[in-house]
Amino acid sequence: MTASALPSTVPPSAALKPRVPVMGRLGPVVVSVAMMAALSIGLIAWSHIGWSRLQERAHVFDTLLTEVRFQVRQSQWMAEQRVLGLPDVGPSQVAQSADKAIATIMQLQEAAPPALDEALLGLRTQLDEARGALQRRAQLPPGISADVLRAALAQVDTAAGRAARAWAEELARESRDQHRLDRINMALVAGLTGLLLTLMARAHRQREQAIQGLRDREAQLRAFAEVLPDVAFRMDAAGHCLDIFGSNLTLLDRPPQAMIGMGLDDFFPHDMAARFHAVLRLALQSQSTQSMTFAVPVKGERRHFDSRCAPIGDNGEAVWMIWDITSRRHTEHRLRRKTRMYDFLSHVNQAIVRSQDEATLMSRVCEVAIDHGQFRKAWVALFDEADPTYLRCVAIAGDPHPHQDALSFSLLPSPCEDAALDMALRHGRTFRTANMGRLSGIPPWAE
Repeated sequence: MTASALPSTVPPSAALKPRVPVMGRLGPVVVSVAMMAALSIGLIAWSHIGWSRLQERAHVFDTLLTEVRFQVRQSQWMAEQRVLGLPDVGPSQVAQSADKAIATIMQLQEAAPPALDEALLGLRTQLDEARGALQRRAQLPPGISADVLRAALAQVDTAAGRAARAWAEELARESRDQHRLDRINMALVAGLTGLLLTLMARAHRQREQAIQGLRDREAQLRAFAEVLPDVAFRMDAAGHCLDIFGSNLTLLDRPPQAMIGMGLDDFFPHDMAARFHAVLRLALQSQSTQSMTFAVPVKGERRHFDSRCAPIGDNGEAVWMIWDITSRRHTEHRLRRKTRMYDFLSHVNQAIVRSQDEATLMSRVCEVAIDHGQFRKAWVALFDEADPTYLRCVAIAGDPHPHQDALSFSLLPSPCEDAALDMALRHGRTFRTANMGRLSGIPPWAE
């Protein structure tokens, strides 16, 4: 991570002294208008909150009153079904619906204004009487007739109507108060309009100054972007390149302007482009930075890159920055190889110490080469004492092919400078190659 700092051009004395805007003789007027505007906005907000609460209370009252009527009618229906002999309806179900109606009335009494206490108390009394009538009607045989029950429920409807009318009157009164407050707010806003128009000109000048400040800030950020150590792309949600920044533009292998408007599918194969699209979608959806490492051929050389994709706010765009880490990867690879070789040699030394004879030593060395050296196959071939040109395989480990019998072989009948492996074996030199097929005079197992 790098950090940059811009030298300050403000003198120390100016940095310590707060900047006080000079408002001149219009200062008191501006302050007064601002205070009146804040007061007007507060009154408007208060009015809005009052209307919202009034609407919410009206909705709650109407909903609960309707729920009471519904529960009462449901209790009546269940009672009549029980009288008709329906087996699934019992006295508890009839009472349960009536209890729900009473519980709803209690909730309504808590939410209603004091002006409705008398009407709601009368409704509660009628509900208690209707509950008793419903229970008697649900008995087998019925304790009262259907006419008596209907009369009791009619009293409930009458009480509910009185409560609804009382609420309508209360709602009308509160609405008149809210309208009065609205007229006051409108008068204040109308009186301040002229002054606010004057202040708009000043706000316009300030806005122009702010826009210029943003332009200057954008120029600074672009300058930072141009000196990035590698390359950064600005992309839209579909993966199209909108802009390119950075100082190592030679990695692009094409002019940057030619890449503007191109998509990820134009740069990479389908599978790799799908990976980039997935990371881009995740960054935009989660609104968090995502990382990705990848390797691509650049100018005929395979290079490794680390990258970060970060969203730009919530406008559906992202910045994708990449770093060339090829040198670091090569260094890591060499380090892993040296570590593997060190581990291999360390275990070879342990095998030398712990082996009792030559055969055991050779076998352990081959096994160590496979387990710790990570070789595919390892074997030991020693020169035969009777025939100094014949090498016999005495230890083997790893891949079963070629077979041990094929690993015993003879040198060429005569020395040949072109046969590098044969010459190395004759003179006791180390020999290493990555392609045995290019050599001449190789033994049968290498063909």
